[in-house]
Amino acid sequence: MSFADASAIAAMVRSGALLARAAVEQSLARIEASDNQVNAFTAKLAERARKRADMLDVHPQREKMPLAGVPFAVKNLFDIAG
Repeated sequence: MSFADASAIAAMVRSGALLARAAVEQSLARIEASDNQVNAFTAKLAERARKRADMLDVHPQREKMPLAGVPFAVKNLFDIAG
């Protein structure tokens, strides 16, 4: 999955060829390896991502979810509580 695009990741998760948890772990490892140099993330919600991935991996309808298992980042322009 190293550099797969979103549609490829989603297809692998929907088919069961890739666990959502594995996609999250690979993304977190890549962030960890590079964020000291690029400083792209102000917050990393790793445990929340892992928990949601674990829930998705056992979800009976995941094959009907178009972007199931695709890790993503959100650009925040403002500080917010929580």
